[in-house]
Amino acid sequence: MFTWRRRYLSSGTSSDIMHVEDIQISPDPPHVGKSVEVTGHGQVSSLIKEGAYADVNVKSGILTVYSQRANLCQEARDLGWNIQCPVSAGAYTFDESMTIPSNIPRGKYIVKVNAFTVDHAPIFCLQTTMDLST
Repeated sequence: MFTWRRRYLSSGTSSDIMHVEDIQISPDPPHVGKSVEVTGHGQVSSLIKEGAYADVNVKSGILTVYSQRANLCQEARDLGWNIQCPVSAGAYTFDESMTIPSNIPRGKYIVKVNAFTVDHAPIFCLQTTMDLST
């Protein structure tokens, strides 16, 4: 398992509600059409209520290939994540398995996620590069 500490950039600020401490992925690099395990650790400083959302943008080079605003709480429910809204202040571990869709073209992608509360306060901001060449 490889720790993304050197591969992801937390571009948030000290006033963000969630401070991501580390993210791990296995296998690394992930493979198109295969399952990937993602584990992360972080601290939440105040309540995250229903209605929190994330803007997810994926680029290949300078081209935006995916852009969506996602309801974080609804996505967590739909995917059966181990963290559900409302999220109280405290330490958390995110440990989920997901499959990289087989219809994603192989290549290198820049993924940026900006998450906000229902009141538009910043929860976190992360950016990483993913190599899906295999």
